[in-house]
Amino acid sequence: MDKKFGVFYRHLKPRRRESAVYPPLVASRMQFKPACDKWLQKHLCLGRDEIVRSSDPEYRRKIICLRCSIAAVQWSCCLSLPNRHRRKKDEYRDSDHRRARFLLAGVAGMFVSIVGGGISIASEEPSRVAVDAQGAVHIPAFTMPFSPLASKEALKSFIDSYVLDSSLQGNSSDLSGKDIGEQRRSYDERYPIPAIQRLRTLFRVTIKPETIGGVQTDIVMPVGGTSVENRDRVLINLHGGSFIFGGRYGGQAESIPIAGLGMFKVVTVDYAMAPEKKFSAASEDVAKVYRELLKHYRSESIGIYGCSAGSLITAEAVAWFQTHGLPRPGAVGLLCMGAMSNVEGDSAYIGAVLSGVNAPTVSEHGAELSPYFAGGDYRDPLESPAYSATVLAKFPPTILITGTRDTGMTGVVYTHTQLVKAGADAELYVWEGMRHGFIFYDDNMAPEARDAWQVMVKFFGSRLGHGHK
Repeated sequence: MDKKFGVFYRHLKPRRRESAVYPPLVASRMQFKPACDKWLQKHLCLGRDEIVRSSDPEYRRKIICLRCSIAAVQWSCCLSLPNRHRRKKDEYRDSDHRRARFLLAGVAGMFVSIVGGGISIASEEPSRVAVDAQGAVHIPAFTMPFSPLASKEALKSFIDSYVLDSSLQGNSSDLSGKDIGEQRRSYDERYPIPAIQRLRTLFRVTIKPETIGGVQTDIVMPVGGTSVENRDRVLINLHGGSFIFGGRYGGQAESIPIAGLGMFKVVTVDYAMAPEKKFSAASEDVAKVYRELLKHYRSESIGIYGCSAGSLITAEAVAWFQTHGLPRPGAVGLLCMGAMSNVEGDSAYIGAVLSGVNAPTVSEHGAELSPYFAGGDYRDPLESPAYSATVLAKFPPTILITGTRDTGMTGVVYTHTQLVKAGADAELYVWEGMRHGFIFYDDNMAPEARDAWQVMVKFFGSRLGHGHK
């Protein structure tokens, strides 16, 4: 009989020393509701908070219907017993015939209650993780707490900026019918301008606009000048902003902490962006500035770094230098994005959700990052250096930084792996609980951001060469 009826019979059969089984035979009406909830948690994988605290009226109605279903099963099963006030061990096991009556009556009561309540257990979402034949993982809804290993400042920053970030993300690539100037002003007011104001309270720097090689730049310097060891060195910053935003102000925000903390001279480049320009306009602008700086500095004394979009442009610039006869720089930094122009890998989904925004659709996965790359080929080494072992083998020493909630983490990790395989000198740093762009745009200047500044300053200080040209 057990084998014939399978899993339903196993749950229906009473167990020793249990007052709440399926159906929950309990002594009083006061005990019935908690017994039902206990069964729902155990057999339908519903959490206590989902049952007790759900604010969705439709969901709560379904839970009530399930309770009613169990009540109907209890009532039906009690009718199957010779005396429902006597629940002795022998009475539960007196015959296979009575067990069959127990099962059929209980299932009939459950069926009537479910149909009458207008719900279907079979139609509910899967309650457990499932993997299909293509390797896709289907995950039921669950709650992801903020990492206890991250700082309290990082937690506060995540909570404070959730609405701000989610209101902007996902719209940067759709520029049809929108005024790009107004969008850029809005971006600047939300992100880099407040960041500049915070950072200037920590670091005393000067910011001077200057045209270098026909390209607009800003020179960020410590008020007292560079340190003695950095007197013959210079850093180039390439700002982030989805290849659309971040000109001028974004670069200043990303230059202030490195210039102030490391006592470096930083030249931030306002390179060409979409929708006015497409790949490889930014690489060409960086090459113009780099060529001019080579007149005053040795190549091994020049470092380049960028965050987000600026990270990819940094890698593209190195590839561009290789194909246009320019010497490689002394060191580069790839922050929060890898050296490929397409959306790939786990963090495109996981990082998005853990940053409080929707994951990309399957059609968006694998797509190029920005209109800047429209019509291009993401496998082109000049566009995605990470896919070319030949290009990566000639890379200068590289530092890569990301966080466990960064949408670009997969690209950073993949790029580091390929650099190491190609024989390049590469260091990877991953901060727990950190989101995309945490290094420069954290509202509370979390310890993780400060630690990342220290790592960058130390890296460039140890890898850049000495000597004025």
